[in-house]
Amino acid sequence: MAVLGLATEVAKLSPAERRLVVEARNPAWLADDVFDVLRARNVALCITDAVELSVPPLRTAPFLYVRLRRTAYGRADLEAWAKRLS
Repeated sequence: MAVLGLATEVAKLSPAERRLVVEARNPAWLADDVFDVLRARNVALCITDAVELSVPPLRTAPFLYVRLRRTAYGRADLEAWAKRLS
């Protein structure tokens, strides 16, 4: 199934009263048409700084979900993340 079709099906599974987060592990998910589907259903895109795929701080829902995946973060790192998310 194409990524857009899969994103649409996943978004449909989300009951309106629940918060759903999708974590992209494939760059094909980082596309405007996928973001539009997530926004339409208030599904958050997991923001991450994984070495294999860095996901930008993009809002697709009224809430954010951030997954910092390194083993250690210094104060400057966390301050930079706070600034990116504000």
